[in-house]
Amino acid sequence: MGLEVYTTEYKVGASELLRDMDNIHLFKKPEDIVITPRTKPLTLDEKRALRQQRRERLASMTWEKTGERFYELLSRS
Repeated sequence: MGLEVYTTEYKVGASELLRDMDNIHLFKKPEDIVITPRTKPLTLDEKRALRQQRRERLASMTWEKTGERFYELLSRS
């Protein structure tokens, strides 16, 4: 994953996972995407902080947990 991400919510299943993360820019439709140039490059510390934030946020998301939640959902029916 890049450090500065521009993507659409449309047909992007992971957009829900990326919402509210730093330097992740989500747009409704492809034609809405506007790439804003950075005024200065990210510092090494900023890059590390972004990686750490994403690693922590995504680490808890496993196929096992997904399966368990899906099973719970199916069991309610």
